[in-house]
Amino acid sequence: MNRTILVIIGIACAVITMAGIMEFGQRYHHIAVARRQLHDKKYWIREDALSTLVMHNDRASIPEIIKLLDGNDLNTRVDAIGALGNLKAKEAIPKITILLQDPEFEIRWFAVWALGRLDVKEAVPEITKLLQDNDYHVRETAVKTLMELNAREAIPEIVKLLQDDDMFVLTAVIDAVVMFRSKEAIPELKKLLNDENKERSSLAKWLLEYLGVPDSEIEKAKEGK
Repeated sequence: MNRTILVIIGIACAVITMAGIMEFGQRYHHIAVARRQLHDKKYWIREDALSTLVMHNDRASIPEIIKLLDGNDLNTRVDAIGALGNLKAKEAIPKITILLQDPEFEIRWFAVWALGRLDVKEAVPEITKLLQDNDYHVRETAVKTLMELNAREAIPEIVKLLQDDDMFVLTAVIDAVVMFRSKEAIPELKKLLNDENKERSSLAKWLLEYLGVPDSEIEKAKEGK
């Protein structure tokens, strides 16, 4: 091979290697700075630090992030839960599960989401309880998380939310009934055929048809037979 070509190849390899070293160095620097900033007094700096650690998938920072769950700042606690979910931090599952009972709805909301992200099927019973939460964000996310966890056993409780007043919750329940093709929803849907809310009764009829209930059976249900 021509000596000039060999020299060019050698230079190219050296440049690539140096670029890789520089990139690694920059990544290490960003992670090191972000770790120090996790406990900064300013909220937005802690927020940026968490985003940086997630972006670099820095799993070594998980123990320090878990400590933030016990802090006093609500926004930081929420951001920490989100970071742990995105980092797939299985070691945080016990702590996050406890947060399902937190008095702050934002914490319950993100804890439900994170457990779905972490694929914690063991949390299905606790998440199912939150279908009756007083905050619609929590109820909606509970339905979506139960879908994500393929929790068919929760269908009887999910369908009770067909009478929920919040449209976001109702939409999530419809998605669940459609996804699971839930025959368990049929009795509850029949009750809604005569609901005073015409949109709700029409929706119940559509879902019954989707689930394969014959028109004759639907009409009998409307007549109360």
